Amino acid sequence: MKPGERSVGVAIFVLRTSGSRDDVLLLQRAGGGFEGTWCPVAGKAEDAEVPEETARRELQEETSLVAGEWLRLPSRIVVPTKPGSPTGVISIFAARVDANASVTIDYEHRDFRWMAIDEALTLLPLEDQREALREVERVVLQGKPPLELEFQVQP
Repeated sequence: MKPGERSVGVAIFVLRTSGSRDDVLLLQRAGGGFEGTWCPVAGKAEDAEVPEETARRELQEETSLVAGEWLRLPSRIVVPTKPGSPTGVISIFAARVDANASVTIDYEHRDFRWMAIDEALTLLPLEDQREALREVERVVLQGKPPLELEFQVQP
């Protein structure tokens, strides 16, 4: 993170290789403002958690998965904060799990699906999420250097 920034949460794009295809896991929200939409694993930081701790905890809580490989991308989503407060950022992670790993979703979600990146891009409700997934695809799956994108959440 840059000086003056504070981690407020994480978004984790969980990947698995199935045959010759890489799939991403999306969860369907069960309530709140995003009820019924498909989103990556995500959550807020607790107390003094660093983003890596938040990501591991949220992945386990929301899916019961434990990732074998982790990558924190330099891109992040900048979120509105009160004037005079540190800039809030959502850190972006990619996590790879075994192709046979079993998913158990928590109460915040009603369904989950493994899908191709192209399909996931059509289901994600926010452009910031789509840009983050494109960056995961670029860096993790295509092996290209990160673009170091910054995303602005529109109020």
